[in-house]
Amino acid sequence: MSEPSIAQANTTAFKTFSNTHEEFGNALKVVSVGLSLVTEEIQAGTSPEALWSRVGLLTEKWGTVPLLSGTITETAYFEIANLGLARSFSAFDRFLVDADAELTSLESHSFLSPSQFSTQETSGIETVDEPGLSLERFYVRRGFDRSRVAFVAPVFDYYRSARNCIIHRSGVASSEMESLAKSSRLAEALHSWVEHTSEHGPLKLKEFEEGEIIKFDYFDAILCSSILRRLALDINEQAVPLMGIKGLTFLAAKHCMSLWNAGTYASEHLTASKAIASHLSQVNRVVGVGWKAVEPQLNRLGILGDCNRSFERRLKSDQESR
Repeated sequence: MSEPSIAQANTTAFKTFSNTHEEFGNALKVVSVGLSLVTEEIQAGTSPEALWSRVGLLTEKWGTVPLLSGTITETAYFEIANLGLARSFSAFDRFLVDADAELTSLESHSFLSPSQFSTQETSGIETVDEPGLSLERFYVRRGFDRSRVAFVAPVFDYYRSARNCIIHRSGVASSEMESLAKSSRLAEALHSWVEHTSEHGPLKLKEFEEGEIIKFDYFDAILCSSILRRLALDINEQAVPLMGIKGLTFLAAKHCMSLWNAGTYASEHLTASKAIASHLSQVNRVVGVGWKAVEPQLNRLGILGDCNRSFERRLKSDQESR
């Protein structure tokens, strides 16, 4: 029997982030189409009441009907883009915390050598707020190589500062945002962008004066989400080889057991080993993995009995509730 391959595998943390990235992109496109259609109706002379009643929203719960105009749709356009950018950073912050938790779990069970916190100063721009585990601290904490994504850093800092302004300053640009937008560091990154990637083509980002309202568009929201995905992918590609099939199996078992114990995981398989193998295949994208490979691995890890008991309790609970 051939060994499972982790060459194209991903962590559960990355899978969660990637799903959010795809859902966000699709949602943004739907909203973009909706606003475009509203704009066309306004230009054609359709009344606000007619538009509102057409989609069944003319109710007391919505309050007064807004006076739809080109101005209000333009405002909606950049507000949705701004909020989308903030949403992307929220998902990325969760990814960093989840990825770090996975690695910490493997350290605590002696699959990995404990990481040493570095006291060195990290390069980059100081920000108003770095929620959760910041990108720079994560790379330093884990000893990961940042060279492959160094060209992204100035654009990341630009959007991170914008995110902070949107969340903490009601979208008003700070002096830091103005400085970053006009920095030679960012200009050099934009100039050399196509040398590193063909993604989104040559870039030209907006400049803002301190005190100016930040007005992004859908391109900014999509670009920001794509940059965050690139960073998450880089972390994923360095984390998976460290985890190995042994670590991925342990984490998959731990994840499945937590769901079984919480009663939130429907039993689609007949054994714990088959359920965990399914998680490794569908979520972690491990190739060539089946229960016959997983069961001995769980046994060697010393958790096969715990997995079986947890699964059987959940299976019995499912059967009793039918």
